[in-house]
Amino acid sequence: MNLVVRSGWASSGHGRTSPRCGIRATCLTSTRESLLASCSQPSWFTRLFAILAASSPMKPSSHSLSALYLTLALFAACASSPHDRERLEQTADPGLLDLDGPLRASPEPNVEPRPVLEPGPIGEALFVTSALKGYVEPCGCTIEVVLGGIDRVSGYVRTLLERTSFAAVVIDTGNLLFEGAEIPESERTQAKMKAELLLQAQRAMGTVSTTPGPFDFALGVEVYRELVAGAELPITVVNLALPDGSPLGAGRRQVLLGQMEVALFGVVEPALFEGIDGLVVEDPEMTLRRALDSEPGSGVEVLVVQGSRAFAVQMAETFPELDFVLLGTAPELNDEVQTVGTTHLLEVYDQGRAVGVLKLYPDSGGSFTNARGATREELERLDRRIEYLDDALDHIPPSSGEAPPFVVAKREELGSLKEERAARSLEAVDLTLPGDRFAWFVVTMEPGYPLDTAITQRKDAYLAALEALYEELAPSAPAAVEGQPTFASQAACSTCHTEAHALWSSSRHAGAYASLVERSRQHDPDCLKCHVTGYAQPGGSIVGALGAFENVQCEACHGPASLHISSGGDPSSLTTEVLCEKCHDPINSPRFDRASYLPLILGPGHGG
Repeated sequence: MNLVVRSGWASSGHGRTSPRCGIRATCLTSTRESLLASCSQPSWFTRLFAILAASSPMKPSSHSLSALYLTLALFAACASSPHDRERLEQTADPGLLDLDGPLRASPEPNVEPRPVLEPGPIGEALFVTSALKGYVEPCGCTIEVVLGGIDRVSGYVRTLLERTSFAAVVIDTGNLLFEGAEIPESERTQAKMKAELLLQAQRAMGTVSTTPGPFDFALGVEVYRELVAGAELPITVVNLALPDGSPLGAGRRQVLLGQMEVALFGVVEPALFEGIDGLVVEDPEMTLRRALDSEPGSGVEVLVVQGSRAFAVQMAETFPELDFVLLGTAPELNDEVQTVGTTHLLEVYDQGRAVGVLKLYPDSGGSFTNARGATREELERLDRRIEYLDDALDHIPPSSGEAPPFVVAKREELGSLKEERAARSLEAVDLTLPGDRFAWFVVTMEPGYPLDTAITQRKDAYLAALEALYEELAPSAPAAVEGQPTFASQAACSTCHTEAHALWSSSRHAGAYASLVERSRQHDPDCLKCHVTGYAQPGGSIVGALGAFENVQCEACHGPASLHISSGGDPSSLTTEVLCEKCHDPINSPRFDRASYLPLILGPGHGG
């Protein structure tokens, strides 16, 4: 039986129960019915938010987003259209909105299905999510940025949890809720909506522990505690306390993984948490030693570290009894295992772009040995060498007699490399090794994995809510500052720079906003800021009030042009700063190379 252990929860893979869910359903169902009855022809928007309020897993008395759903529903207009009714029918199925029942998976539209295969031989497993940073879906602006999506992550994990016979638990390493330590005032409500969606997915997966990162407190300690408590997600951290001296979370958390006891710990590097109001950061070594000694020798010991790699190595060196250390701060796409003594350091790619799977094969009760054949990086190095030799040998003319010695040597090398590649494949796990063994897999969340329908519905509802949210909030861009340049728009530039304007009009920059409209993302500031001009800058644009600043116009690269225009074209008033990488950054445009891309926007009247 696949047992997922959780504080106040237990699951056998056939659905979850909560001691409070009956109360929640009763009181909020009546709220939903009252809302629907309040309008003779309720719009899909009213009905959608009423349904969302009723289906929210958060405590209605303590969570602001449930209140937001209800408030927006009351403000919604009483109108209906066939399109609205169709969207309502797609959203209103109560079965799709149930987080606590069995997984209802759906294929990803227009994508070849990808089978969910268990990594490695059957064995107990820890699934790990890391540094989701408020990301509910991948950027998707370029073909490389397609990994992730919280409904894909949940679909992958829950498929394995509910289909296989091994025991498993899910843990989160923190920096879960928000992308940075500060969030603009105009975007805080949206940030909380995304945070709730991520917590709903963690609840659906049955996550047993999270260790907070500094980004999780972007809206304050109390907001974090309210959000996490509302989702019944346990906090595990040894050295964070509240001003009254009470701990922020449990110092250790004991879970049962099949017949194996697993002790979870969390620790933070003090320097990353300095200046966060409402938190007291205690000595990491003293508090971790106390937690470890509270129940010595109690099974597999796993530490989540919110801190630098150097800090994580320090913890491994100081506490050699630890079996595994999970890095929760700035993790990279890397399945390499760093071993310090007998402690193994692991990391999972951030933003939901990968899920870590730690498979455990205990035997003697001693230290764990890595049973994996090779890392992804090592295999890529072998593949490059094999490709090179294959190509080189193909270009050698055939010999009428015996092959020259160097050709024979290269063929032998190629054969050896191919044998090594097969033996050290990602799937190769050597369970003949003596003692306790483990295998660590970093599974990238590629398109094609099944989607968790309940989470997809919530994600769609969140996206549908943004337009109404920002209409209600009515944010405005900062006012222009007297004496400082402000934005003039492409139309003003085109009066003099006609050739450059014609060149721009045929570029992808000119269609940047339309690309968002096609994907219904034009009300999402996370996307909008790189598809318009002057976003959230003095005299520029803001969500819901773009004015004349749709698309990536001249001033997105050259800076605000009002003084340039009023001076009769003085170029010194324009910026000399190179701004490409503000949007073409490693996250959203990982293959961007200025030398290669720049010629695409040069031509007559514009550097050509």
